[in-house]
Amino acid sequence: RSYTYRFEYSPKKGNCVENVRFLTNNFVWGQEITGIRSDYAFNLLENTIYIPTYDSLLAIETETLARINSIFLPNLDTYSNVSTQYGSTKIAVRSQENIFILDNSQFLEYTFFPNNHSQDFLLEHFYYTANSKIACARNGLYILYDVTSEESEITITYEPYPTIVSRNYVGTHRDGKFVTFVLENGIQHYRITNQLATLIYEDNESYNSLLYSETNPDVLYLSRSNTPNIEIRNANDFSLISEINLPESVFIRNIDPNSQHMLLTTYSAIKVLEIETQEILISINSSVSRSKLYNSKLFLESGYCIDIKPFLQ
Repeated sequence: RSYTYRFEYSPKKGNCVENVRFLTNNFVWGQEITGIRSDYAFNLLENTIYIPTYDSLLAIETETLARINSIFLPNLDTYSNVSTQYGSTKIAVRSQENIFILDNSQFLEYTFFPNNHSQDFLLEHFYYTANSKIACARNGLYILYDVTSEESEITITYEPYPTIVSRNYVGTHRDGKFVTFVLENGIQHYRITNQLATLIYEDNESYNSLLYSETNPDVLYLSRSNTPNIEIRNANDFSLISEINLPESVFIRNIDPNSQHMLLTTYSAIKVLEIETQEILISINSSVSRSKLYNSKLFLESGYCIDIKPFLQ
């Protein structure tokens, strides 16, 4: 189903849009994918979005949003997490009991092993690293699993940020070399080597979200709660590389693997940032916090998708 609403906007540069406002009037705007609360992961090699839902994992094509495949996985629900492995077609999806590993969107077979967050619903952080580790975090407990041995290798306790799990408070390096925690009053940055996590940096500054780059894995993006800047730091020593200057404080959501645009949210808007030029390409009035940007489409927590590509060109 598709729903179309009138935009009210003012032009910026070329065909870009400075501000987009949509009128809901108790209706839903966008194309229905699941129509229920959903998590998403994207695989660039197969151009596929993965979505866990009740007792099944869905695979959809990102251009047409057509369903490619689905597979029954016991005890999956709308609070399950999903992640794809950078540089491969593998997928990891987590139920409250198990972590499932699948090779690709054909869903021919899978392996699984139990996880130690079995009493938790949606995790604060779930990530499938390029060196075949699975990172899980919630409620002050971070566990790094090895997919081959199906055992936990590293456990870290941290002081969880005292708010809902809709922000990126925990980040794991693409190759599993670092893990970083945004705390209520500061940050902790660990180096991971030989199944050992070593704290190499901490401070008491006011951060509110973070994101590791997958294309430049040693680059770490950090947003601040007390300034409108995004810091770009070197994960090896936490040194400051540069800053992105914005008009207001934001939360970092993800970077679109297709366009390399960064998705940001505030308490009242969804924004898309062109990192190189530091321009906000579009701003949409919305309080939705768990959205993702893939192939210039917004995938919303509500299970709907909005194609914003025309406004980003």
